[in-house]
Amino acid sequence: MTDSFFQMRVHPDDIHLTAITTPFGLYEWTIMPMGYQNAPSIHQHRVTAALRKYLGKFCHIYLDDIVVWSQDIVEHERNVQLIFQVLIDAKLYCNKKKKKLFCFRVNFLGHTISQDGIEADEKKAEKIENWPVPTNATEMHVFLGLMHYLNTFLPKLVVQSDILSVFTTKEAEKKFPEWLLKHQLSFDTIKVIVTSQECLTAINHENMGHNKIFVMTDASDRVSGAVLSFGPTWELARPVAYDSMTFKGPELNYPIHEKELLAIMHTLRKWKVNLLGSEFFVYTNHKTLLNFNRQKDMSRRQLWWMEELSIYNCQFVYVKGEDNSVADVLSRLPYKYVEKSEQANAESDAEYPFSYHVEDPITVFAPKEKPAMCTIVAVLVDAAPRNSFRVTIDDDLLAKVKESYKTDTWCQKLLCASECLPSVQNRNGLWYIGERLVVPKESSLQEIIYRMVHDNLGHFGFHKCYNNICDSYFWPNMRRDLEEKYIPGCQDCQRNKSPMTKPVGPLHPLNVPNGRCKSIVLDFIGPLPEDDGSDCILMITDRLGSDI
Repeated sequence: MTDSFFQMRVHPDDIHLTAITTPFGLYEWTIMPMGYQNAPSIHQHRVTAALRKYLGKFCHIYLDDIVVWSQDIVEHERNVQLIFQVLIDAKLYCNKKKKKLFCFRVNFLGHTISQDGIEADEKKAEKIENWPVPTNATEMHVFLGLMHYLNTFLPKLVVQSDILSVFTTKEAEKKFPEWLLKHQLSFDTIKVIVTSQECLTAINHENMGHNKIFVMTDASDRVSGAVLSFGPTWELARPVAYDSMTFKGPELNYPIHEKELLAIMHTLRKWKVNLLGSEFFVYTNHKTLLNFNRQKDMSRRQLWWMEELSIYNCQFVYVKGEDNSVADVLSRLPYKYVEKSEQANAESDAEYPFSYHVEDPITVFAPKEKPAMCTIVAVLVDAAPRNSFRVTIDDDLLAKVKESYKTDTWCQKLLCASECLPSVQNRNGLWYIGERLVVPKESSLQEIIYRMVHDNLGHFGFHKCYNNICDSYFWPNMRRDLEEKYIPGCQDCQRNKSPMTKPVGPLHPLNVPNGRCKSIVLDFIGPLPEDDGSDCILMITDRLGSDI
C-alpha cells in the first residue's frame, strides 16, 4: 500500500498530542505517523475490517501487504476485482509500482509461495552459504537465529546447531571458546544442508476431502524429530513442516517412553495452530504409548501431559521403526567418534584425547560387540542397536599405558603372577584379565574412563556407569572409587540432583541428670552359655558417672 500509515487521519481532539518541536516552530501531525505506539495495530485493524469477509478464503493481510490467491486465471481475475473494489470503498490506496498481478510465484514474509508449495526465501539460504566463520558470541547468535528460520524446511538442521550452541553461552560472551575441527565440520555441514530445501505443502482445513493430518515423531537418546504431513494416507502424504529438538538438562535422564512422549508434546505445542480443532493421527514406533490413556500410575509430569493432550482430537497409531523412517532420521545424531589426526591430537591431547567427524549415513555397530583392543565404547545413543559413539585411544595414550605397566606396583605383582594365572594374557604389549583390559593407575586413563561413562552418559548413577565398564576394563578398587569418590565428587550431580531419601530429623540430646543414679541405662548381653541357671549379663550404666 502507498504510505500506508499516512492514510489514517488523526482525530481532531488528539492532534495536539502529536506535537513536536522543530527549528521552525511547533509541528502537529494531522495524519497518523509511523513509529507511534499502536500505529501498526491500528492500521492492521482498519485493513482487516475492510477485507474481513474475504480473509482466509482467498486473501491474507500483514500490515500493508495483501496477498491474493486463486485456483485458476478466471477465478483470480474475479478475486482481484473484489479486493480492489473493497479498497476503493474503504479509501485505501495501493502502490502501483510495488503491486504484482497474476504471478505464479511470489515472495511473502520471507517465504516463496508457488503452485508447487511453500519454500524458504532463497536469499536467506544464500546468505547462510556465504556466511564467514563467527568470531564472537553475537555473530554466532545472528547465524543460528537465521538458520533456525530454515529449520521448518530442512531436516536434521537443529542437530548440527546444537554442536555450535557452546558459543552462545554467557561464558562465551566473556571469552569466545576455541574453534575446533568439530565446530568447523558442523558449520560446513549446515551450509551443505541449506542447499537442499524442501518444498512444503499447506493444510486446507476448509476442504479436507479425503485428506488427513499426520504427525510422525521419534526420539533417540539426545534428539527428537517430527514431521507434519497432509494427504490421503501417511505413506502418500506430503510434508507440511519438519521439526527436531535436542534434549537438554533433566530431559536427558527421562526414561525412553517419556522421551517419546516429550517429542510428541513438543510437536503438538509447535504446530498447535494447525492441529487444534482438527482430527489428526500421531504415528509413533513406541507401542507402549498406545496405552497411555489407560495407565494406572502416572507421575506428575505425565499428568500434566495428559491434561494438555485432552484439548486435542488425536489418535495414537503404532508404526514399526523401519517404516517411521522420516522422523527416525531427524532424531539420529549424524556423527561418530573416530581416531584423530596428528593435527587434532596436538590441539587437545592434554584435556581430551578423542575426536570425531561428521559422517552420513549413520554407521551401525552391533549392540553386544566386544570392544576392540584399546577401544572405549563410551555412549550407546539409542536403546535400539542403530547408532553409537565409539571412542578410541590415540597412540600417545596407548604408549603411556604400556609404559605405566613398568612403574605401577600392582601391575608389577600381577605380571609376576601371570604364569600361574591362565586368565592373565599379554596381547601386543597390553595385559588382559579374561576380556578386561588392565588399566594402570599412573596412566590417567582411569579418570578418563570415569569421565566418559559418567559425564557423557548424562550423569547416571553408580550401577549404570559401572555396568558400562565392568566387562571391558579392570583395575584395583574400580568399583569403590567410582561409587565412593568420583560420583559423589561430581559437581554437576551435587548441584542438580536432589537426595532420594527423606531428610534426617534434628538430634535432641538427653537432659543432664541432676545427680548420680538419677538416670541409668540397662543393657542385656546374651544369651550366653548357661552358668548356675543364668545365661545373660546385665550392664547398668549411670548416665552422670561411670558404670555400676
